[in-house]
Amino acid sequence: MYSFLLESRVLPDKDYEFFTYNSAKKVDVSFRGKPITISKGTRFGVRPSTNGKSIRLIFPDEATKVITIDLETAKKLAKGIK
Repeated sequence: MYSFLLESRVLPDKDYEFFTYNSAKKVDVSFRGKPITISKGTRFGVRPSTNGKSIRLIFPDEATKVITIDLETAKKLAKGIK
């Protein structure tokens, strides 16, 4: 209910590994309940959470939005960058 209070910290770009998604299969993520679709050509950065239990995702043009994704979503993204 109060998930908006649990924002992830925005770290400098050097803390993220950046990729460009190249698959025709789209991957959906959510930021504060709003869907975001990652499609071919989308550039994004990932890093492990501070405690190492989650994965954080950002987009270069909206670097203040830090999205937490689960392992299943991370695997889908990984398949699309090969």
